[in-house]
Amino acid sequence: MGLPDIKGKVLFEDERYFADVCNAVLHDGRQVIEPHKLQKLPNSIINYAENRELVRDVQRKVQVRTDGKNIYEIIGIENMDDLDYAMVVRDGDYYFSSFSEQVREIRRTNKEIWKKGRPRGLTKDEWLRKFRRDEKLMPVVNIMVLWNGRDWDGPTSLFEMLETDDPGILSMMNDYKMKNIVIPARMTEADFAKFKTDIGKILKLAKGSTSKKELMKTINSGGYEAIDIPVADYISEVLKIRLDTCIEGD
Repeated sequence: MGLPDIKGKVLFEDERYFADVCNAVLHDGRQVIEPHKLQKLPNSIINYAENRELVRDVQRKVQVRTDGKNIYEIIGIENMDDLDYAMVVRDGDYYFSSFSEQVREIRRTNKEIWKKGRPRGLTKDEWLRKFRRDEKLMPVVNIMVLWNGRDWDGPTSLFEMLETDDPGILSMMNDYKMKNIVIPARMTEADFAKFKTDIGKILKLAKGSTSKKELMKTINSGGYEAIDIPVADYISEVLKIRLDTCIEGD
């Protein structure tokens, strides 16, 4: 894990920043997810098909209100500095492993509850598999944050990665599409405005980081005179920008 990944992970361990990214990316800037309602989850997920551990950067259990009721969902944020062109598969690995983890936990819980015997009304299959026909899983949402000014030019779906585009073969398969990618190079002022914390300022600097002229223009457009310490640390250590020497008038 490189420095950008490590520092990005530190940032998103702060519930304010985690909630801000979720609201900006998933809810168009509306304050749907509240920091104090986030619940920490282990960042490691077991891939049972391959018997290996996956380590996410940060993931949280989130309470949101939809259709007039409160539901829980699992949201994971993955930081990326270098372009990983296999990210679709990696993203899908996190996605399906999160569901597998939920199934395993339901089975473990049911096994404990049912250890005195088969409950009335439970079918033989439900009893053997420790999983009811009407069990429900929490939604899983992945967000990928690209921490540089480069555009994403890689695949965003599994079908794009296949060596064939034969419709007959594709019709036999399920596609997997990578959604919720934060790409600073494509962001507009309206996009940056959706962020209510200083995370938006990092992304704005990342967008201009490929050009010194654009970078200086961004810094001196205002708003960088007083920023949160964790954000200032990220800008200094990862983007290698000394704001105190760049802001005009200092």
